[in-house]
Amino acid sequence: MEKCKYITIEREYGSGGTEIARLLAGQTGIPCYGQEILEEVSRERDIPVEKIQRYEETVTNSFLYSIYMMTQFTSGKNDMLTAEGHIYVAEQAVIRRLAGNGPAVFLGLRIGSVEGIQRSDECIHTLYGRRGQETAHCG
Repeated sequence: MEKCKYITIEREYGSGGTEIARLLAGQTGIPCYGQEILEEVSRERDIPVEKIQRYEETVTNSFLYSIYMMTQFTSGKNDMLTAEGHIYVAEQAVIRRLAGNGPAVFLGLRIGSVEGIQRSDECIHTLYGRRGQETAHCG
């Protein structure tokens, strides 16, 4: 972990990504944030975690959707966002805040699209699907 500060594990439900992330965090001695991200957003926005999980299951993972969300937020138009969009923006903020604390494993459905982390040369991004794994290493 000398060069790579963050490990992001994007996963589909039922892929085993959660177990892998927790095991990796335990072996490296760095924190793992997954459910904790949802719990923080839940506290900040006063939304039940279960409702956030339902949003995550229904929101698209498309690149165009991610760009749309980021442009709406950065242009100050987050009032035009859907409820799912507000959750997405809140999750991004929590993840960036946690990343500021130091090395970590981040786990989630759309974790690979976090601005400031996903393109970092200090990040390893792994996607676990039900069919297998794809990895992009730090630069």
